[in-house]
Formats: sequence, structure tokens, C-alpha cells
Amino acid sequence: MRKGGAYRDRFGAPYLGIHRADLQTTLGRAVGAEHIHLAHRLERIETVGERVALHFVGRDPVEADIVVGADGVRSITRQWVGGQPLRYSGTSAFRGIVPVERLDALPDPQAIQFWIGQDAHLLHYAIGSDGGHVNFFAVVEGPTAWSGSGGTVPIKPGEAVAAFADWHPAVRQMVAAGDVERRWGLFVAPPLRHWHRGPVVLIGDAVHAMLPHHGQGANTTIEDAITLATMLDGLTSSNRDARFAAYQKERALRTRLIQRSSWDANRALHTDAGLPDATRHRAMHRFPERYGWIHKFDASARLSGVPASRAMRY
Repeated sequence: MRKGGAYRDRFGAPYLGIHRADLQTTLGRAVGAEHIHLAHRLERIETVGERVALHFVGRDPVEADIVVGADGVRSITRQWVGGQPLRYSGTSAFRGIVPVERLDALPDPQAIQFWIGQDAHLLHYAIGSDGGHVNFFAVVEGPTAWSGSGGTVPIKPGEAVAAFADWHPAVRQMVAAGDVERRWGLFVAPPLRHWHRGPVVLIGDAVHAMLPHHGQGANTTIEDAITLATMLDGLTSSNRDARFAAYQKERALRTRLIQRSSWDANRALHTDAGLPDATRHRAMHRFPERYGWIHKFDASARLSGVPASRAMRY
């Protein structure tokens, strides 16, 4: 699939790939360096009257009236709100970013392309303002159980390349050029009954971690942020719980549907050795149409009748 006019014509906006570092830099500039505090690892939350105290490793506690838990798939704030253990998908991934000039076997570095095989698939797409790098995400079946305590584990040299040893030369070249050193376990977060507890509210992977097969993890988090920011406008102690509940009501169904669809796509993208090529190709051609509902969504438009939030800083 090419990124271009067809996507804009259908969904009203261009398809953009952005490097995580560039996105973080952009967000950091918007917030302001004076409001960003690095090297703080949250270990627990404690109720202090109507507020909460955040306890960081090796740091003094910080009290807050409102806490937005955006601390990712292994969220401490989710545990405090009442989240269940993560669910392992039985699949894992190798990922990397490669300069285009190192991919001379790749037919079209600017395309969004799936490579599909038995028990594995690889997605790649160009990132950066100049499209000078290709980001790839290669998913394989296994291990059966995840033994690591974190989200990644180290791998042996050449382990990622070996998993795609009999694939197209472009795939082998890409994975080799990625210098992959770690395997990523793919997990989902079981749905929560409540996305908030007292003054703590969750967004993003902390509340609805999903498999990456629709590329919607960061996107849905930004949608969460747009919605929650609107609900925070005019927030008081008396309306706080109602605002948080309204935020959850607006976001829960969509994120749950994408979460389920990503789980299903995980199976669809790994072919059965006995599946006819024509059947497989027809299924892939239907992907853009089948999942168009994900891309048609506009969080800002849905909330256009609600006053825009003012910037909130501490």
C-alpha cells in the first residue's frame, strides 16, 4: 500500500509515519522543558485525603490533585486502579529501523508493506520527514510462555535473521541490517471495569494495551488525550468522577473493538501452509476496506460541541 493521495481522499488526512523520537521531541516542546521531570520511576501510589501521593524510587513523594497514568503496558497506575495481569498473545516480535540506502533489495522503501508467511509476518514502512529510514516489525509465533519479567528479552546474535532464513532476500536483508538484539513479547491488557480510581485516571497502553497489528497504540493514546483534555476543562472536585466516567464512556468501546480486531489480525496474518495463495491474496486485498472504520475516526470532531480544554500545567 502506498502512502499518498488515495488515503487522503478516503479519510480526509494524509497517512504519516513518524519516528518516536521526533514525536517525543514535538510533544516535549509543546509541554516545555520546565514541566518535564526525568529519572522518576513510580513504585506505588498512596491516598492522602482527596489527593494521592506518588512514591518514586529514590525520590521524595509528590502529592497531586489529579494523576493521568500514561505509564505504558506495565503500568503501576493500572495496578493501583485495579487492573488484571497482562495476557500474553503467544507471539513475539523483532523490530528495527534501517536507513534506506542499506535496503537495495527492497522494491519500494516508501510503501507500507506486509510480508506474510507460515507462522510469521513482517510489516515495514518509511518514517521521518524525508522517508530516509524504514521501520520494520517482524512477528513470529512463540515462545509458548513468556519467561521474562519485562517486555523484552535479549536474543542470541543472528537469532532474528534465522527466523526468516528462507524468506525473500529483501526481508532477510532488512532484518539483518536492523541489528536486532532483543525479542519483544506481545501482550494485551484485559478490559477494566473502571478506568479511574479517585483522582487517578488512565490513558493509552496503561488501560487498553493492544497488539500492534493495526498500528493504533500511539494513535488511540492521542485520541484518549484529546478526549480527556476536553473533560478536564472546568474540572472540580464535585464533578471529577462524572467527568472521568464520561471520558471512559466515550473511549471504551472504540479501544476495545480495536483491541479485539488486532488480536484477530494476529491470526489472519500468519498463514496456514495449506491455504491456497489466491485465498490468502484475496483476504489481504480486503484488509484496507475491512478496517477502514479505524481510520475514519476523528476524536476532535466527535467532541466539537464541547469547549476545548485550556492548557494545564503544574
